[in-house]
Amino acid sequence: MATKKKTTTKKKKAVSVPNNNAVVTEEPKIEFIRIPATELDGVRIEEGQKILVEDEPGNYTFKYVDKNGDVTCWGGLSGNEMWRSFRASRCHPPTWAPSSATEQMSSRAGKYAAFETWARSHDGEQFTTEQLVEVSGFSHQTTLKYLSDSLFFMKVKKGLWEVRNIAERE
Repeated sequence: MATKKKTTTKKKKAVSVPNNNAVVTEEPKIEFIRIPATELDGVRIEEGQKILVEDEPGNYTFKYVDKNGDVTCWGGLSGNEMWRSFRASRCHPPTWAPSSATEQMSSRAGKYAAFETWARSHDGEQFTTEQLVEVSGFSHQTTLKYLSDSLFFMKVKKGLWEVRNIAERE
């Protein structure tokens, strides 16, 4: 678990023992500072709400902000969920769209960002897997994996997907 701990300095406490003058130290005190709500990009996020994390595939659920300002959440790719902590600058509300500079990249991350932007403009529409493969620019198998892990798509039936507005689903 990636929880930040605050430790205090060890204090020495003298104890008199017959025939032995031993010095005993106290155990460090542990304090957990957790803030169950925060503001990401001007939107208030509370515990249990979905968030998007830049350059991280999968779904994430906000849990708390620690004393260093890191966002701790539960999530990841389907079947591999775990506790994760991210810098707050990488975490965004579900309605977040990447900047146009990110969208223009020809890398995998840029293609995902462009595909998500396209999905936001087609809310409620249904598409076949083949249509989504063509739009995304990925292979059939990569597109299927992305669709099953994404917040933007909901499987209607085999080979048919519906684009959904994740801000309304919360």
